[in-house]
Amino acid sequence: MSKEVRSRAIVLQKYPFQEHHWILRLYTEEEGLISVLTRGRKSTQFPAGALIRVRLHLRPQRELQRLAEAEWDYLYQRLFQNPQYHPYLWTAVEWLQRCLVGRDPLLFAWVHEQLITLDNASDPHRQLINFLVELLPRLGGKSLETTPLSLSEVEKAYAAFFPEWKPLRSLSIVESLTLPIYEQGCHRSPFLSSFGAD
Repeated sequence: MSKEVRSRAIVLQKYPFQEHHWILRLYTEEEGLISVLTRGRKSTQFPAGALIRVRLHLRPQRELQRLAEAEWDYLYQRLFQNPQYHPYLWTAVEWLQRCLVGRDPLLFAWVHEQLITLDNASDPHRQLINFLVELLPRLGGKSLETTPLSLSEVEKAYAAFFPEWKPLRSLSIVESLTLPIYEQGCHRSPFLSSFGAD
């Protein structure tokens, strides 16, 4: 028997399934890490990293859950719309794919806010480093005594904590970037979109 769940969620992965379906790997505030099945063209509008609100028909015994509805919770301005910011989102999402598993509403709320802060940051490289340095002790790792100057140094600390850690594919891209300072802020999305999975 299914139960209805409403939750905020972060899209960690998205990949096609059969002809008109998609599978989204979500980290949700209420249920932790889950995979959901969607279908229809509107399901393609939520890329990896998206902050959304979902309504689920949850069956605990199933690995693949049914997504009834989804809408934007927050729409990035820079991370989605500015190509120079894209690698920082890619790296953040790839990093989170390795770390986020169990249900932890407090951790979810903190990560959610950090992604919005990254979108607002005039120096996304420094902000991403700070985000990941602060994330490690929240996952049970040891706090770093000094703040690293590079993401590669941060990754070494994660590799020491997670025995099966593998090098991030996106790291070489983001470490080679140099960004100017931007003054433009970001805002809540003026629209909401939803799709069904019936």
